[in-house]
Amino acid sequence: MSQAAEDAFCIHASRSRHRRALPLTLAGAAALAAARRFATARAIACGCALAILLQPTVRSAQASAFALIENSGASIGTAYAGVAASAEDASTIYFNPAGMMFLPQRQVVLAGHLIRPSTKFVDRGSQPPAGQPLGNDGGDASGLAFIPNNFATWAVSDRLRLGVGINAPFGLKTDYEAGWIGRYHALKSEVRTVNINPSVAYRIGDTVSLGAGISIQRADATLTNAANLGTGDGRATVKAHDTNIGFNGGILVQVTPATRVGAAYRSSIGHTLDGHVSVTNAARTVVSAGSITADLKLPASFSLSSFTRLNDRWDVLLDASWTQWSSFQRLLIIRSDTQAIVQNQPQEWRDTWRWSAGANYRWSPELMLRFGVAYDQTPVGDTLRAARVPDGSRTWLAFGARYALSRAMSIDAGYAYLFVSDPSVSDLRGTAAGQAGNLVGSYSNNVNILSAQVNYAF
Repeated sequence: MSQAAEDAFCIHASRSRHRRALPLTLAGAAALAAARRFATARAIACGCALAILLQPTVRSAQASAFALIENSGASIGTAYAGVAASAEDASTIYFNPAGMMFLPQRQVVLAGHLIRPSTKFVDRGSQPPAGQPLGNDGGDASGLAFIPNNFATWAVSDRLRLGVGINAPFGLKTDYEAGWIGRYHALKSEVRTVNINPSVAYRIGDTVSLGAGISIQRADATLTNAANLGTGDGRATVKAHDTNIGFNGGILVQVTPATRVGAAYRSSIGHTLDGHVSVTNAARTVVSAGSITADLKLPASFSLSSFTRLNDRWDVLLDASWTQWSSFQRLLIIRSDTQAIVQNQPQEWRDTWRWSAGANYRWSPELMLRFGVAYDQTPVGDTLRAARVPDGSRTWLAFGARYALSRAMSIDAGYAYLFVSDPSVSDLRGTAAGQAGNLVGSYSNNVNILSAQVNYAF
């Protein structure tokens, strides 16, 4: 009998109705263990594929403006400090692909984030257009959201790694009550992105690694607001989408045996959104419709990070990240057929910085604790802030933990609370009949984030 046949016979015999105990050979045991590892990896990979279908409808972006930094369920515990240098798991594909050189031969990461923001408007002297009631405060414009992200890496050789990530780098959703004060300014504002990021990393010498990737990104946008038709409120709806390509790259240097420094860059991606606009009257009958186009340039970003192992217990992580939000100067929506302007609203956003610091503490060989703080600037100035993105600067407090279930599998969990500055809004669009009214007030915002992640090496 061949060795493979002997292994198969032994496994089958152990499950027979006689339950006769026949020992596995060493080769059979190894094959069975490998099969189990493959089955686990396949199950996780199926989860990654399913998550493509679950990419988020995000109710409030958690980095500045509508950027999403939640692309790791582990690094949230350190408020995403040091993410371009820590290279703890396959999520480094997004933060710095050069970090893949520090990972096991093969790894799959499956993460999810529950986000509960709160966005409440406080009126401080708003005025409705002539002939229209003032309305209410709009309720809480945010709600519970779920964001999945997934990454996998493969070792081609000791010096070469390949990887792929599926994530959502940008997202936003605010949704006000239909009769609120600012209904002619905004009701629903939604931006969704799905990003597929194949990547490669290469080690040069013993201390320097380089990484690069391509971002294949789809963006969808939906904007609605009440239409002041005089006799009653109608509704204007814009829906549009586009797919385009960008790139990212990074370098990671092992400065000393205990310290490494990383730098990473993600390019801007310019979307030309094509879609449709419709205006309905109070009876929901379409009174106007047509095709539209709008340019949306999602910003470039640059990060500089460090990771230092102080001793066998403590690591310190630092990060400074810059985002080129000045690329978003105007929201301009144009009818494709008539070239008429549907919306032309200046934004004049400015570039921002995010600073963060964190620490890891190894409680035991199985358990590691994480702590972090961060400050994230808003790109939105007080004079042009609008109801669609009532953004304010954020201060993060975060903690988390990793637990090793085995040499191959670990789980992460983390929580962050974001204190958001109370942004003011003074959007004066006129109070004559048919105009949108003046929206004057401030917002009370905060965010809770709960994240979890499974890491499997095989």
